Amino acid sequence: MSSQEPTLWAVRKCCDFFGFNEADVEAVTGDRGAEQMRYLWETLGPQMYEEPFYLLRQEVWHAAEQQPDTLTEYFLQTVLPDEVVLDYGCGTGEVCRSRIGYGRVAFYDPSRLVRAYLAYKYAGIPDVEILGEDVHGFVAEGVDALVCTDVLEHVEQPLCLQQMLWDLLLPGGSMLVAFSLAFPHPGHLESAIRQFPKWRAWVFDHQVVGIGANYTVWLRK
Repeated sequence: MSSQEPTLWAVRKCCDFFGFNEADVEAVTGDRGAEQMRYLWETLGPQMYEEPFYLLRQEVWHAAEQQPDTLTEYFLQTVLPDEVVLDYGCGTGEVCRSRIGYGRVAFYDPSRLVRAYLAYKYAGIPDVEILGEDVHGFVAEGVDALVCTDVLEHVEQPLCLQQMLWDLLLPGGSMLVAFSLAFPHPGHLESAIRQFPKWRAWVFDHQVVGIGANYTVWLRK
């Protein structure tokens, strides 16, 4: 599979794995889908992230995006083929899909449901590894490149997670991180949003290579 394949490939994979149909896809599309996510959050709270419809919403949203984030794509292109990009809190894994076929990528998400879906989605594709609970063993000696996008706003202590990820990087390693506040959906915890100014201050105390849209920042250790 190459990055040039239609992004609807991911939507079809999600439908196949969970048994969704066209009506389900329509239900999570656009404003209607945003309202359904709000309903799921009000009903399930953080357990919404274990709901298959949430993953379908992510795949549909990515498929609707016309252009990839320029900074993210450039970041991935600078990672050498023999280096591993670790996508931490990867969700459906679409952020790093352009890396597949050009180098190694490891996906980690704390959700077992997500990991099972990713194992199906990327089955048989070379140089892709889906990490389980052994993620810290995988990175025990450090990693060269790390991606963490649209994750920090979903945790109560984003600075703690940010520092932990920074500690995983080898000297000279690079990290791409995004703290999304552009369209706060119900999953964005108020406590994390309140910490945003401190997160921003932390970022500019480090070596910033580039800044992109939606609070996407490229840092080098």
